Amino acid sequence: MQHEDANFLLSVMTDHDNRISGMLWCSGKNKMEYAVFGDAVTFDTTYKTNLYNMPFGLFVGVNNHFQSTVFGAVLLTTETIDNFIWASQTFISFMGGKEPQTTLTDQCASTAGDIRNILPNTQHRWCRWHVLKNAKENLGSVYSQFRGFKGEFHSLITDVMDEVVGLISTPKVQRP
Repeated sequence: MQHEDANFLLSVMTDHDNRISGMLWCSGKNKMEYAVFGDAVTFDTTYKTNLYNMPFGLFVGVNNHFQSTVFGAVLLTTETIDNFIWASQTFISFMGGKEPQTTLTDQCASTAGDIRNILPNTQHRWCRWHVLKNAKENLGSVYSQFRGFKGEFHSLITDVMDEVVGLISTPKVQRP
């Protein structure tokens, strides 16, 4: 890729046996778009749906046409705090040290701990879609038993996310 894109970056993480445990990459186009549209970044992993049964993550934003734009990608062997720390630090390094103002993630504990410790100036928010999906999975009987619950709950989540800063932020995680 380097011969096709002089600004292509790749970082490989290895384990104690010198086996690849993670790869993060971005193109010159990814870096240029992050410089302009990188104020808000969503990070999400598709869990083990690829040929190698490894978590695959994307750093994604939205451009001025409200289109999704990929800023970088990562392939990890496991979803651990250390792997997410490596991915976040490497990604920010690739982007010239510029941290996003806001990042959206699923409700994965290892991702949340990573963001608060590695990106202390970045506001962390849970992705609304994941919050509502998890609520439905865990409150399914309430959704079906109480007629107005779903609408009121969705309104509450939407209103709170807009009005109360920090309500759904993840507390800082202390690492041993």
